[in-house]
Order: sequence, then C-alpha cells, then structure tokens
Amino acid sequence: MQRTAAWLALAATCCAAAGCAHVPAKDESPIDYYQPLRLERADAPAPARFDPARLYGRPALVTFFATWCFPCLGQLPLFAELKKEHAADGLEVVAVGMDLDGRRVLEPFAAQAGLGFPVLIASEALVKGETPYGRVRELPTTVLFARDGSVVAAWPGLADAADLRAAVDEAVKR
Repeated sequence: MQRTAAWLALAATCCAAAGCAHVPAKDESPIDYYQPLRLERADAPAPARFDPARLYGRPALVTFFATWCFPCLGQLPLFAELKKEHAADGLEVVAVGMDLDGRRVLEPFAAQAGLGFPVLIASEALVKGETPYGRVRELPTTVLFARDGSVVAAWPGLADAADLRAAVDEAVKR
C-alpha cells in the first residue's frame, strides 16, 4: 500500500511539473485588417496609394463592391450619408472595388460618383483571399470596425440600412 502511495505521489509530482513547463504564449495581438488596404486609389491619379494609417484609432466602414453590382451601387450613397452624419465622431469609410478590370473601370466610376470617401482598387492578393479578410465571396460585403480595429459587425450581401445605422452608432461610441 505504501509503495502504491509513493508511486501515486511521484506521478502527481511529475504531472504537476509537466504542467509548469514553459508553453509559448499564444499570440493575442489583434488581426491587422487595415494593412491590406494599402491599395491604389481609383479616385486619385496613379500611382496614389491609400494610407491605412488614417484608419487606426477611428471607427471605420470598409465595403467591397463592384461597378456591375447594382445592390453595391445602391448602398454607396448610404455610406456617404453615414460618413457625413458621423464626421465629428471620426468615422472613416473606404470602398474597395473588386472589378477585374481595376483602374480601367473604377477610375471613371470614382470620378463620376463623387462619393466623398476613398475608392480603392483591389489587389490580386485581396481578390484571391490572401489577406485577413479571406475570400470575399459575396458583393457587397461590408465590415465595420471599432476604434481599436476590432470587428463590430460584418454583412456579406446587402446590409439592412437600419441595422447598419445602429451598428455604426454603436461603433462610434466604442
């Protein structure tokens, strides 16, 4: 009996020691969704690039769209309206054009639309899903970020205007 108790004590000590072994800390740093947005601007002369640094510390609405997508185009004026309504809150809005023809179609679109926020040209990596956004499978797709860069909400497909407004109201308060 004493022998069994000794073995159990030894086993418990070994298990406890194994539990104290160094285990590398899991990387808890937030995903940086903004760096992949260092893209060419369709609303500025080439080779102007968007500086994602302007998004840090601000609530941000990022929408992926295409000029051939009528629901996408129908939603862009709402984003412009939200940007104006929340200008004092620092809301940033960015539209990323997923058109395969890139600048050829997005530049004239941006010039004519006059949205009041940057229109970017999706990179090959973004189109292939090789960024933290993954593959954008549905257009429009909209992602709302809090000031700390965390995702508040995401809408694959057309976002309900009331839901979008409520989420933006929440994000600007964070």
